[in-house]
Amino acid sequence: MLLPNPNNAFLSAVIDNLKKRTKSLKQKWFKPVCDRIIIREDSREIEALELKLNLATSIGTLSYSAQIYEDRWVRITARKSIGQSLKWDWSIEGRLLDEEYCQELVSSIEKTSDLISVFSESDHLNDEQRIELENIWRGFLASGRLRSVT
Repeated sequence: MLLPNPNNAFLSAVIDNLKKRTKSLKQKWFKPVCDRIIIREDSREIEALELKLNLATSIGTLSYSAQIYEDRWVRITARKSIGQSLKWDWSIEGRLLDEEYCQELVSSIEKTSDLISVFSESDHLNDEQRIELENIWRGFLASGRLRSVT
């Protein structure tokens, strides 16, 4: 997996922590991709990273993404589909409480990917499974005003 070189110090720290886990992610997912993206909002630019993981199985396709913005805003999304039919989706977003949580962020991305793989056999996520996913993030991801950037 090729990793970008962001200009932002926080995103660079995230990449440094991702480098340590790329082998594990490549073994679990098909062609993981991490892109640097620039979002133009009014007269300013916002830098972000987008990690995309996909897994095609005999029982459907799993899509998992993590968007990490320079201001520590994080959006995690997971979906299972079979053909054109969406079977389930889950997402969480919020701001990392501190820039020092880069290692925990990458660890949580990996823990979430592991759980999503386990849940891939289900055609829906029940409340217990959703809570289990959310609990991975609750300790260091603050919710608040939603970003206007999509």
